[in-house]
Amino acid sequence: EEDFFAEDERLTPIMRALLQITGCLISLEPIPLALLFAPLAPHAAPGGPVALASLLQQGWLTAPTLATVQPTPKGRAFLAAHPSEEPARRTVIRSLCGLMWQLLHERDEATMRLVEPHLCELADAWTPRGDDLALMLNMAAASYHTKFGDVHRARRYLDRARALDAALNPPS
Repeated sequence: EEDFFAEDERLTPIMRALLQITGCLISLEPIPLALLFAPLAPHAAPGGPVALASLLQQGWLTAPTLATVQPTPKGRAFLAAHPSEEPARRTVIRSLCGLMWQLLHERDEATMRLVEPHLCELADAWTPRGDDLALMLNMAAASYHTKFGDVHRARRYLDRARALDAALNPPS
């Protein structure tokens, strides 16, 4: 059996960042590459594809399609040993919401459908926190479902967003 900790030490900072991003996403659905790269700081983004190729080659991630990745058992073991910290989760959520707004604007329906499970599962999980990110997630999810004509689900997220907005911004 390979020495997990020796391999862990060979991860570059960008490789670690990409793994941490996957750990912030709670859906078990494949992660679209656009979502994986969105949270990288602009100075780290150019090295992202090379780091991703290394993670795939070394068996940390697998690519179920050309446009998606998922952690392997080895990658999941890394994530269990190195859970994402709150600032990283917040950055990933902001990036996820920003990406969804961008995709809605660009009308990129194929990528939107890949991003949706991650958006909705995080919206459902984050809502009890009652913060600005819960509001953002619910607004983005409502917009997604409105775009695709699922009025029932859109209403659910919109009602949550309204309640969160009222709690965060009470009338004076």
